[in-house]
Amino acid sequence: MITIPSFRTIAPFYPENPPFSPGLRYPEYSFGSLSSQGNEVYDAVRSLLFQMGFDKEHFGTPEWNPFSHLIKPGDRVVIKPNWVHHMNPAEKDMLGMVTHTAVIRPVVDYVVKALGDSGEIIIGDAPIQSANFKLLMRKTGMDQTLDFLESKTRSAIRLKDFRREITVRKKGIVLSREFRNEGEFLEVNLKEKSFLYDIRQDYRKFRVTNYDKNKMLRYHNEKDSIYVIHKDVVDADAIIYLPKLKAHRKAGITNCLKNSIGINGQKDCLAHHRKGSLAEGGDAYREKDILKRLKENIAEVFDRSGNKNIQRILRFVNKIVHRLDLVYRKDPFFEGSWYGNDTLWRVILDLAIILFHLKPDGQIGDDVQRQILYVVDGIVAGEKDGPLRPSNKKLGVLAAGDNPLFLDVACARIIGFDYTKIPSLYQGLVHGLFGLDTERVIDEKLYMNSKLITLKALNPVSALVPACGWIDHIEL
Repeated sequence: MITIPSFRTIAPFYPENPPFSPGLRYPEYSFGSLSSQGNEVYDAVRSLLFQMGFDKEHFGTPEWNPFSHLIKPGDRVVIKPNWVHHMNPAEKDMLGMVTHTAVIRPVVDYVVKALGDSGEIIIGDAPIQSANFKLLMRKTGMDQTLDFLESKTRSAIRLKDFRREITVRKKGIVLSREFRNEGEFLEVNLKEKSFLYDIRQDYRKFRVTNYDKNKMLRYHNEKDSIYVIHKDVVDADAIIYLPKLKAHRKAGITNCLKNSIGINGQKDCLAHHRKGSLAEGGDAYREKDILKRLKENIAEVFDRSGNKNIQRILRFVNKIVHRLDLVYRKDPFFEGSWYGNDTLWRVILDLAIILFHLKPDGQIGDDVQRQILYVVDGIVAGEKDGPLRPSNKKLGVLAAGDNPLFLDVACARIIGFDYTKIPSLYQGLVHGLFGLDTERVIDEKLYMNSKLITLKALNPVSALVPACGWIDHIEL
């Protein structure tokens, strides 16, 4: 690791009103506007960056520039939040589902400082294909915050939707599709470097819920493992990730590593699970089950069919089969939403490798190709049915670092999860990614509220309830 990762705990609340300016006039702050209600989140992000030692010699002066080691004037900088969807059906708000704009705002301010009124800032993500991006920006206050920032700097700041395909659905039925300019994306073929390569014989079983299985064959087969990466990410000089800390139905946890999913613009190339039970070479569920297999087949016909009448009939039949399954099922798992999912971790690690090592020509290099930093929003975390229906959990945690694997391992402990039971984390350690391994990681150091400790000494701040398919498995 280049820097020692840093964690801070604060009151688990966000300020309410955009543009989420600080409540104090810091020496380095030059935007004028202050919040009359205060802003502990802005204070905490600032303290977190200082705690990591960024430009420590200038702290407390107008010259303090905490991102000066990452960003130079004229750079192109991508800021990547977690903007998965425009609504959370489990809550009246999205506090535990998406990165709060109060965390994004100070990061943008310090990027502007580093760029010196030059360069370009792109704030973007690839939410699920049915998400309403404009509504998401309005509900999070990001549109108002951007309007404020654009009036304060000569650096170009743009909001960007990283999706190649956008769909409008009603009750699962696709009403319309919009396809973006192909020139904005780069297809990256990892081939034998992919973690999916070891299970390539199962490629016909690769699935992602609500998408046509046949389209995935174009991206993943016996020879290819292709991802579709937005060129703004490829061309970035520096990327700052702002993940939301959540439980995840299929991955166990979503945080730094899982947030790399959002640089991929085509959901058809994201293999989330394999069709069938373990005994059938799949990982969608544990025991052989005729009703679950029937549900899988109905879903596949539904996703391939363009006939809305047929889709309505299939939805009705699926409801009947689902009710029968609730009565007779052998286990509660389905669609890879459980701890036996052996597919998704491979995609997560593939995209992390792409993020760090992808060269502009589409090849994977040995050296890290761009500066990357993570700032984790765990102030209000998401528990239970994440990532799309999480319940809010007031946690009060912020974290930052440049090693996504170690940050995820530490965040897992903070929420009471056993990182050795989370496939993306355990397999990352087994494969020695990011300079870590299973034996040494427990002795790695971090700052917790300015106190230097080892991971071994890091205690949970508050235990999150895991997603249902991980209960009684993932907990410490």
